[in-house]
Amino acid sequence: MICRPLFPFAVVTAFAVALLACGAPNAPDFTAQAAMTNLYLIESGKIAAEKGQSDAVKEFGRHIAEQHAKFNQELASIVQKEKLAVTLPVALDEKGESKIKALTDAKSGDFDALYIKQQVNALKRSVNLFDAYAEGGDNEGLKQFAANVLLALKRSRDRAKKLAR
Repeated sequence: MICRPLFPFAVVTAFAVALLACGAPNAPDFTAQAAMTNLYLIESGKIAAEKGQSDAVKEFGRHIAEQHAKFNQELASIVQKEKLAVTLPVALDEKGESKIKALTDAKSGDFDALYIKQQVNALKRSVNLFDAYAEGGDNEGLKQFAANVLLALKRSRDRAKKLAR
């Protein structure tokens, strides 16, 4: 009888742990999503460095392109080191291409706002992806990578939000 009040707590705790585990993608899904987002951020950052109207947007674009190129190199290295049966994307998908086209087609006066809006959204999704994998991923090397990159992603997301104002 003494243990009975603990039963609901144990069930809730087990359920919470299960939800956390279900929230993280598996290693192949994580690497594919992370690499695709990095490809988009690299390409859009390069465009912003050239086409941005403000120095702040140009500098942010350069920073994002360099940072995510580094992240993609680290990710590829981990995939190789861990001998994961994963093929990382090397080209943008249709959704990424559409966003890049919108940036390249944007008029000069509209570019900065569109670029920053896209960055805020992409970086929010990246933070969520990396946070979920760092907490509940199924590969220790990738979990460590996700945890290490998470702070930089949060800083970039916050910086993009400030530029959006």
